[in-house]
Amino acid sequence: MRRWQMLLVALALVGAPAARAETWSTGITLIAESSLPTCSEVPQVMWTLSLEAGTLSGTNNFGAKFSTPVGPDGAVQASYTGRAGSNEPFDMVLTGNVKTRQMEIFSAKHSCRYRFNK
Repeated sequence: MRRWQMLLVALALVGAPAARAETWSTGITLIAESSLPTCSEVPQVMWTLSLEAGTLSGTNNFGAKFSTPVGPDGAVQASYTGRAGSNEPFDMVLTGNVKTRQMEIFSAKHSCRYRFNK
């Protein structure tokens, strides 16, 4: 490789932005108008969310986990299994947009919808 080609490659590598993970913690808030009256706030549930290399991953303090690709516009959709206070499993669906951090989770079994706090 010629000297000028090596210089161009070196400049490209130095100038290339490193992919960085973005991690944040959040709680969830009940969306009462989209949930059954039997649904309640769950202030004890906290999520650690991480966006890295086009993938959003999350883990809550009760062990529920998900990982999903993020669309070019920031759209996300994922399913995971949660556990109720009785330790009974139930399916949850996460939808929203990671760029705006407007995301919701929904339990069809309990008809409860929650919004991630910004």
